[in-house]
Amino acid sequence: MRKNRINLKRNSMQSKETHTKDINFDSVRLGISGMRCASCSASIENELRKKDGIQEANVYILNNTAVIKFNKEQCDVDSIISCIESLGFKATPASKPTFSLANNTSISNNSNQIKGSFTLKPPHADSVNKISFQNSASIDTLQNTKIPNSTKTTDTESTKITEKTTQNTQKNLFQRLNNYVEHTLLNDKRRLSLSIILSLIILYLSMLHDMFNLPLPQVLYNPIYNGMIQLFITLCVMHFGRNIYFHGLKALFALRPNMDSLVSVGSLSGFLYSCFSLYQMWNTSNTNHLYFESVCIILSFIMLGKFMEENAKNKAIKNAKALLQRQSNVALKIINTQALYLDNNDALEVKEVSPYDLKIGDYIRILPHSFIPIDSTLYSVEASVDESMLSGESIPIRKEKTEQLFAGTLNLDTPIIACVSHTLKDSKISKMQTLLEQTLESKAQIAKLADRISLIFVPVVMLLAICSGIFWFIFEGLESAMLYFASTLLISCPCALGLATPMAILFANARANTLGIFFKNAQSLENLSKADYIVFDKTGTLTQRDFHLHKIILKNKESNIDEKELLHLAASIEVSSNHIIARAICNSFEDTGLYKQIESKQYMNAGIESKLLIDSKERVFLIGNAKLLKDRAGFVVTEEFIEGCVCVYIAEIVQNEVILLGHIYLAETLKPHAQEMIQELQKSGFNCEILSGDTKENVGYIAKMLQIPYQAECLPEDKMRHIETLQNQGHKVIMVGDGVNDSIAIAKADISLVMASGSEVSIEYGHIVYFRDDLLGIVEALQLGKRTLKNIKQNLGFAFIYNIICIPIAMGLFSSFGITLNPMFASLAMSLSSISVVGNASRLYRVK
Repeated sequence: MRKNRINLKRNSMQSKETHTKDINFDSVRLGISGMRCASCSASIENELRKKDGIQEANVYILNNTAVIKFNKEQCDVDSIISCIESLGFKATPASKPTFSLANNTSISNNSNQIKGSFTLKPPHADSVNKISFQNSASIDTLQNTKIPNSTKTTDTESTKITEKTTQNTQKNLFQRLNNYVEHTLLNDKRRLSLSIILSLIILYLSMLHDMFNLPLPQVLYNPIYNGMIQLFITLCVMHFGRNIYFHGLKALFALRPNMDSLVSVGSLSGFLYSCFSLYQMWNTSNTNHLYFESVCIILSFIMLGKFMEENAKNKAIKNAKALLQRQSNVALKIINTQALYLDNNDALEVKEVSPYDLKIGDYIRILPHSFIPIDSTLYSVEASVDESMLSGESIPIRKEKTEQLFAGTLNLDTPIIACVSHTLKDSKISKMQTLLEQTLESKAQIAKLADRISLIFVPVVMLLAICSGIFWFIFEGLESAMLYFASTLLISCPCALGLATPMAILFANARANTLGIFFKNAQSLENLSKADYIVFDKTGTLTQRDFHLHKIILKNKESNIDEKELLHLAASIEVSSNHIIARAICNSFEDTGLYKQIESKQYMNAGIESKLLIDSKERVFLIGNAKLLKDRAGFVVTEEFIEGCVCVYIAEIVQNEVILLGHIYLAETLKPHAQEMIQELQKSGFNCEILSGDTKENVGYIAKMLQIPYQAECLPEDKMRHIETLQNQGHKVIMVGDGVNDSIAIAKADISLVMASGSEVSIEYGHIVYFRDDLLGIVEALQLGKRTLKNIKQNLGFAFIYNIICIPIAMGLFSSFGITLNPMFASLAMSLSSISVVGNASRLYRVK
């Protein structure tokens, strides 16, 4: 007993310690500006992980963010920001990106239709009037209040306040003027344009006029005056590209050099050498070669490459988010909901509100050609909706009453009324936005290797450049040393290495989103290419989620019950159940009048016993499988199977005697293109199999149609064990499912693809969310995964080969063969290498 108490006490203490540890840890998301290459993100990650108290740090160059998990007792957000800023970057706390409402003009465009149908009230009119009244009352009170002498401000204090206010005003004026000049007058595009123009001018002054015997102003034939003009132009271009120097030199002084450090040191070496040569020309009247034009061309090429790279990245992100921007910023909330029961739309009164203000149960009006503002259920009889945002298919979908409508989809033909079913925060479109952000803030395994290489790449290049400079200084002099030193720094490109993976992931994800496929993280795309075995759930995945009525067989002719009446009885019993079979029976009965249900008892995995009131008489019925009839009433039925159908028995209990009334057969149908999908997957070398909890007869029927093996009557743990067995055999398994009973298998599989129509639990555990009914999209997803990994390998291969070949040339190792590299061409090659990686990755957006 004492030992047990000690163990209990020890376990309690351990659980408390674990709980305390969880409480002590917090996470923060930071926006980081100034990252310009993979070595930047790698150096920030490396420095943060060295800091005491930081458990995990991940920096994402695509959207310039970092997510850090830290111990609150050992460090705080301010110290983390200081650590990042010590490396030359700027960090600010940033909340998790939320979905931003796009501008939608559908309300104003259809204002005439609104006025013709119902009366509009100004939004929040009551609250506005109330606020105005309160403010005016407060002002009157302040005006009539006598201020005590002790609180009056002295003349000296008033003067100080006035001076301080003037200083603040001047400071704010200067800041506004500075912001206007920096961000509006001289934005990135204009800086680049001016840099290119000035670079062409200096190129003309230094080289082109001599090469092509072109004219110059007479004064510029003097080499000193010509050199002074070149110096002035170079300083202007360096000013336009000053961020390169700010970031590069600050990172260098922090012993965390990056790509900007290479450019800064390389261009500054040429600039300082040219200044020294110009000084010698001034004193000795000797003509020396100047490299001011190289500095300008280098900076212009780097700025051009960065501009094109950023444009491509922003375009890809815009394409990825394009469908998610189809969202209304206004909803028409119905105020007098009692008018809905009068079936008189002219009597409806609406108020314009933000979708964020809507609550579950509110009724809204949606106009033709307007985006549905929030997830809701259709109250009107029918609607035609464009769901291309979810599925990628532009064919309109016909919706019937009580069917689900999703935010961001487009109402096409007629005004409709809907009842809000989810808040905007919990809507499907918000979940899709979260999936997209998770993908941007995740790293593929292959990218982590590139990050580790980038971390040591820049220091190694700088060491090689120094060795090259020293060697050539000894054997050929200062000018040659400067040229080879600068060329070595400028030719190397950590950007191509760092962008190889994230740009491919970004473009692939943008393409996937247009196909109705959303990846939760970058690893999912990468892992798809390694999978070789696909396991499918049956119901709701390969087959339609709803059964349809196949056949009714009557078993008691003496009861005077025909097929319609048997279905009437079945629907009256099943109306109390949410089971998929119950819903199918109720949907098959088209009339609205059901018998009154007095009592109902459900038997797990068997059926229902129900007491109905029919013609003022209470009658007891059983509906379900053969097991229910045997266990409840001892009635043994001869089971009659129809291949591919579920048999539901209906019996009446009369004076403890069971009378079998008939059978109802419900059939499953395959989803569109299911057979084509399996054939395409098998052609691609995938092994396919069905794992289902349904009966052997039903699963076997579907498996026979698809010509693949199957496992039937599987419990959730059976599915998990089977997947584990496949993994032990060396297979990489993809699980495709949608139900709660699939969640264990989905979590166990190497990659899991879940249907968006499935359970919340499955979607939570799944790696890929699939929004289409057309199963051929699964083939497209797998092909996209393979092409993405191939594209990443191409990009990385190009980056490695480029650096391996070009760095030795820039160092002068092949100069004895007449192969050398000018710093200008080195910077051009550096920019083109990054652009080529981005261009190759962009091909994924056009994958068919």
